[in-house]
Amino acid sequence: MTNGTLVDAVRTRVADDLARTGVRPGRRRLARDLGVTEHAVRQALDALAAEQKARHQSADVLPTGTIPSGAHAGEDTPAR
Repeated sequence: MTNGTLVDAVRTRVADDLARTGVRPGRRRLARDLGVTEHAVRQALDALAAEQKARHQSADVLPTGTIPSGAHAGEDTPAR
């Protein structure tokens, strides 16, 4: 199983178990069910966490050209 395939399989299994039982499966159970090592599952879970973090951070970034409220063009230029 390639890393991308494993990440997708782990994502699907975790989402299914959360929807069905409300409990996230552990590494051992994921490894056993998917037929891979716990180390491989840990790497897949780390990749999922990194994706989630990147998605969260990108949502916090202002779109290009947006001026934050309270900041106006020329305010940091001293008056003469």
